[in-house]
Amino acid sequence: MNADTIASAVAAALNASRLILLTDVDGIRTNPDDPETALQDCTGQDLWRLKADGAVQGGMIPKVEAILQTLSAGVQTVQVLDGRRPHALRDALVPGRAPGTTVTNPQEALCQIA
Repeated sequence: MNADTIASAVAAALNASRLILLTDVDGIRTNPDDPETALQDCTGQDLWRLKADGAVQGGMIPKVEAILQTLSAGVQTVQVLDGRRPHALRDALVPGRAPGTTVTNPQEALCQIA
């Protein structure tokens, strides 16, 4: 069982408005090997494209799948943060200071889940 999958299910069951996932990278990247390509914001549709293009690899695959499942369950926002970064979680809770990647737009993700 993957922790991201469990977190997704819990967020959906609680009707949460936001889920924060901690990882060991700076967010979702368009090029998995280049930290400079970390996305600040994206939508569920963007994640589907990245997945189809092969940009989602390794341990990010179950994380992205959990994010899409979370969005399709009605959670409005998922944030992916580097848990090694000091105060990452605190900063994610302050408007305008969100580190990592913020994923939104449940309608787009819902259309793609099957």
